[in-house]
Amino acid sequence: LLGGGQQVEVSRRADLDRDQTVFSFRDPRLAGSRVRVAAALFDRSDGRRTELDLARPFFALRTLWSFRARLDAFDQLDPVYASAERVADLRHVARWLEVEGGRAVRRTDAAALRLHLAYRNRRDEVAGDLRRFGSLEAGLSLVEHRFQRLRHVNRFETAEELDDGGVLGRVRH
Repeated sequence: LLGGGQQVEVSRRADLDRDQTVFSFRDPRLAGSRVRVAAALFDRSDGRRTELDLARPFFALRTLWSFRARLDAFDQLDPVYASAERVADLRHVARWLEVEGGRAVRRTDAAALRLHLAYRNRRDEVAGDLRRFGSLEAGLSLVEHRFQRLRHVNRFETAEELDDGGVLGRVRH
């Protein structure tokens, strides 16, 4: 969008399952910050859907904190088939919410130890049957960078630095 990195989409799609019109907006650096936002509205032949995602990732080893909030809400008709024939539709209403946060516990120029916390909440109602659940997650990750200077990798006679580091798992409970 005008060279600012934002994306605006308006589209119309038709396939075997549904027809839909999509309106979406994405900005990788909201108001010049490190926060990225994505929002989308779907008007479908079998219902509606809304998605909103707001996040600030760990963008460098020295980044102190990160967060993410995501909302996904829809109201749609799910088809029911018997003997390859569509025999009914079940109304499916859902609200899904995810909130995550991370904090660097220890940071150096070559590594970062990060604590992660997340809460996920799901509410689904299918044909009057309500299902609700939530989960709390905690994790710890170690991210390391080990750069090696190599020649003749992508370009001749040019020295390139390649990251040979990695992420040491994330433990969730």
